[in-house]
Amino acid sequence: MTERSIPDILFLSWAPYCSRSDNIARELGGKSYMVYYEFLGSNYFTIWLKYLLQTIKSLYMLLKKRPNIVFVMSPPIFACIPAWVYTRIVRKTGYIIDVHTGSILNPMWKKVMFVHRFFSGSAITNLVTNDYLLNIVSSWSAKALIVKDVPIIFGKSDKDAFTRIDCIDIVLVNTFAIDEPLDLFLEAVKELPYKIAITGKIPNRYKKKLQQSPPNVTFTDYLSEDDYAKYLKRTKFVMTLTTKDNQMQRGVYEAIYNGIPAITSNHKFLRETFYKGVLFVNNEADDIMEGIIIAMKNYGKLSKEAKELKKEKLEEWRQTKIKLLNLVSHT
Repeated sequence: MTERSIPDILFLSWAPYCSRSDNIARELGGKSYMVYYEFLGSNYFTIWLKYLLQTIKSLYMLLKKRPNIVFVMSPPIFACIPAWVYTRIVRKTGYIIDVHTGSILNPMWKKVMFVHRFFSGSAITNLVTNDYLLNIVSSWSAKALIVKDVPIIFGKSDKDAFTRIDCIDIVLVNTFAIDEPLDLFLEAVKELPYKIAITGKIPNRYKKKLQQSPPNVTFTDYLSEDDYAKYLKRTKFVMTLTTKDNQMQRGVYEAIYNGIPAITSNHKFLRETFYKGVLFVNNEADDIMEGIIIAMKNYGKLSKEAKELKKEKLEEWRQTKIKLLNLVSHT
C-alpha cells in the first residue's frame, strides 16, 4: 500500500485525553482530536447541553478538516452523531467506532444500548479489545475487529525502550475509578520496603485519605504525558488493578510496549493478552502483597520476558495495522 492510497483520517474523542485514540491515529497517519466541555460536568441537568455543544463543535471541526474517514471513541456512543451526519450527508464515506469496554459493559450505558446497536451497524467496523466484546457486537449484525492494544510512544525522545533509573519500585497506574481496588492496594503495601508512585488526578472525595496513606507511597496527581513517561523511565514495575474481567488495562500495555514488566489483576482476558513479562494477583490485600514480593524477586526474568513480549506485540500490531488500512483504503 502506498502512502498516497492511505486516506485522510481523523480520530474524534469526547474526552479530555485518550492515549489509545492518540496512538491509533498516529499509527494510521491520522490526527486525534479531543472535544470535551469539562466545566459542564456529567450530571443529568447539564449532560444534554454538554453533548449538544460537543456535537456542534465536532461537526464544525469535521466540516473544516474534511477527513475521508472518521474514527470515534465510545463511550459516549453519542459522539457518533456528528460522525454519522458528516459521513452520510457531507462526504458519503464511513466511520469506525473504537469500542471501549465500558461502552458495552458499564451499566450506565445499557439504557441506551439501542443507540449503540444502530451506530455500530452503520459503521465500517467496530474495534474491540477481546472476543467477549466481539461476540456481543457481532450479535448485532455489525462488523467488528479485535484491536487489543496499540504501540505507545511517549514524545520524540522516547521512541526506544526506556533506560530505567533505580528510583521507584512500582508505578500504580490509577484513575480512581470504581473498579480499581485502591484501598486494598494501600493496605497491601503499607509494610513493604518499596517506593511506590500512584498516578491519576486526585478527586476531592479522596484527598482526606491521602493523609492516611503509607509513607512509602506518593500520589502524583495528574501527570502530563512527558511527566508520566519520566515516571515510567524510573520504575521497575508498572501495576494496574481492576475488579472487572474483559477490561483492557492500558497501563500494562504501555509498560510492555516499552519493555517494562508489570503486575495486574488475575483475570482470564488479561492472562491471555499478557502471557509473559506480567505477574497476576488476586484482588486481595494479602495476595497483592505476596505478588509484589514475588515479582521483585523475579525482576530479571520478568524484565527479559517483557522485552520479548514487546517484540511479539509489535508484530501483532503490524498485522492489525495492515487490516485496518485495507479497510479504510477500500471505503
